[in-house]
Amino acid sequence: MEESDHIVRMRLLLQAWQTPDICALREQCDSALTRVRFHHSLRRRWQEVRALTNIYEAAYLSRWEGSPISTSDLRDLTMREGPHEAGTLTTGEQFALGIWRSQWHVMTLMPPLNRTPTTRPASQPALPNLVAGLHRDITSLLATSGYVERSRIAVPASPRRLAHVLSHVTCDVPAVVSAAAVWADCAAHPLFEPGSRSVGAAVARWILTVRGTDPTGVVTVSELSATDPQRVARIVSGWAAPDHSYAHDVLAFFLSSLIAGVDDALDIALSVQAGHPRQ
Repeated sequence: MEESDHIVRMRLLLQAWQTPDICALREQCDSALTRVRFHHSLRRRWQEVRALTNIYEAAYLSRWEGSPISTSDLRDLTMREGPHEAGTLTTGEQFALGIWRSQWHVMTLMPPLNRTPTTRPASQPALPNLVAGLHRDITSLLATSGYVERSRIAVPASPRRLAHVLSHVTCDVPAVVSAAAVWADCAAHPLFEPGSRSVGAAVARWILTVRGTDPTGVVTVSELSATDPQRVARIVSGWAAPDHSYAHDVLAFFLSSLIAGVDDALDIALSVQAGHPRQ
């Protein structure tokens, strides 16, 4: 994509951001995020809820990436003692665990919810390092088993493509617009192989948390991507089209994903409070 193309896409997203139906979705999303922000189970057990959210988000992304795994199976894999031996796992399990590692990475960068004045916020890495680190997480076990060549790890498809993704992050626009642009771009124009979708979703979750849209860090962003693949494929294909006709649909889908993610977060929080992990 040319630089002007990036500018046009962002302008169209901002125009769509002000349309009546998107404004209605924004209100729904804001209301939903407020509900989860003040959920009583997050007062003391927010760390547990965030940790379980990592597993759900990773399972959704694995399914979207074409390597489905159940949340219970992924949870079991993450709880095994000692380092994971790549040779004992299927390729799909290696991929899913790598995606989970990337979600855990994002969680370590989230501000704490305990609001203790003496607590220092997590230092944030340089953006290129963050993006590269997420891909290293995702491909860590795949590289160990030889499924992915080490020379391909954290190497973007092109410097220009990486520059476009980074510009979406740093652009002075609402956090949801920034996150949606990163999500769509990484899905439509793979930045890395494999795992570009998962990198984009992880960066989107990071944006939403560190910029305060979802300060809880417990809202999943990929449930709809996993459960409605035909719709998301159509939207991603439209985002990649020369006429940019799907800027509006990208925002509508991403906002809907956040609303669904809040429902997910509330279920996860209640399961943690009850001591019965959600299946």
